[in-house]
This record gives sequence, structure tokens and C-alpha cells, in this order.
Amino acid sequence: MSDEDEQYQRKLLDLLNESQSFEAYMADVPAWRVEDHSSLAADDQRIHPYELSHAVRHSLVIAIDHLRGLRQQMVTGPVPQERRKRRRMHVQLDLAPYAPLTMARGAIENAAKAVWMISPPGRLDRVKRRIGVRAGELDNAHQLHKTIGVDPKIPLEQRRQDLLDLLTQAGVPEHEATEFVKKPPKHRRIVREAGESTPLGRDLVILWSMCSAVAHGELTATLGLLEREVIRRENGVVLARVTGQWSLVFWAALAARDLIARGLNLYQERARRYVAG
Repeated sequence: MSDEDEQYQRKLLDLLNESQSFEAYMADVPAWRVEDHSSLAADDQRIHPYELSHAVRHSLVIAIDHLRGLRQQMVTGPVPQERRKRRRMHVQLDLAPYAPLTMARGAIENAAKAVWMISPPGRLDRVKRRIGVRAGELDNAHQLHKTIGVDPKIPLEQRRQDLLDLLTQAGVPEHEATEFVKKPPKHRRIVREAGESTPLGRDLVILWSMCSAVAHGELTATLGLLEREVIRRENGVVLARVTGQWSLVFWAALAARDLIARGLNLYQERARRYVAG
């Protein structure tokens, strides 16, 4: 292992250990309390039963669980005693080629969705985004129903109309409501705009795209993003050993950690009751 890889390995271990503090939110119900007369309470009231607070909490918990899964997958136990003199780390990290980036992608995508929904300063933008996410979920469920040959109890168009009515009653202009319900935002847009609302900027959608390419098994990602060691060449075919890249996993995990922290901070800020000055 190179000195640079060892540095990224240590930094990644520190990051994963620090991120364990997020795991308390997976079970701590009081931490998610929305106070009466808070900004988030008013958002929830506008679009009941599709509360913004519920959707943001759900996305953040999933992101935290993916980051926890990344740590559980990579931390395999203590470094054997005979190797400790040569290394400054006493915990063994195992780097699989593909799975860590798939885990990081899940954490980034869900944390980005939470930040994207709750970050706009205007209430109508927040509720519009929340309902847009719900509309996308309905489209996905509709495709599943078609695939397995099941007719839903309520037709998709009726569900869409219910969402459209809810948004217009909340004060969203009809043409904007229609756009978000009939053409829900895709993951790429959500991740890109979430990044633009944070110091991560466009680096977020770049990291997410890299992780997604690996998760989807794209050959260009294997060849372009991961480490390769040529074992032999035979009849024009190269046999290579593919290993993970410590730096890429670190930066992806860092982006996920920062997004989760941003989402939690925004949630707590908007869930507090406003006090008149």
C-alpha cells in the first residue's frame, strides 16, 4: 500500500468512526420532534398527509443506515499483533472493489433528497419539492404494478390529481404544481441541486455519478475509476486484478457525511418554534 493510500485509509477510518454519532437518530424519537408553531410544523400542515418532516426523516435515516453499512462492511476487526509495528492503525479496513461505492451512493442519494426537500427558504418551494418526490414514488409504484399485473385500488391519474389539488390548495401556482406532479424530478436533478445548496457544489453530482456508474456495473467505471493490476496477457486479452480506490471511497463517504449533517441541522432549525423578537 502506498503512503497516499495509507493516509486515505486512516482518514476514512476516522470519518466512519465519527459518523457513528449519527446512528442515535435512527432510534431517538425525541430528536425528530417538530414543535408547534415551527416552520416545519406549518409545512406539514399545508400538505398533510404527506408531511415534509416525515419524508426528510425517512431519507436521513436511510442515508445514515447506508453509512453505517459502509463502516460495518469495511471495518473487519483489529490488526494482527505482528503487523502493528509496521502500521499506525490498530483496526483493519477491508476495501472491496465495488460494494463500498454502492453503499456510499445510497447514503449520498438519500441525504441529498432530504437536503433538497428541506433547504429552500420559501415554504412553497419546500412543499412543492416534497410532493414532487411523492409523485415520483407513485410513478415507480405504477410501473411495478404493471410489471406484476396488479391493478392498484386507486388509479395513478386520480392519485396525481389529489397531489395537484393539495399543492394548489397550499398556494403553489397551478402551472408549477402540474410540472412537479406530472414530471417529477429525477435523482440527478435532486442531487445536483442539493449540491448547489451546500459547499459541495457540483462536486456532489460528480461523486454521485461515479458511485452510480460502479453500482450499475458499468465497464467504463471499472476501467476508469478503480485500481487495476495486469496479471497476464493472452491472445489479445488482458487479465487484470481489480481493487478499490481508497481516495474515491473517502471522498464519497465525506460527501455523504457532510450532507447528512446538513440535513440534520436544517431539520432541527426548522423544527424549532420561532420566537418573536
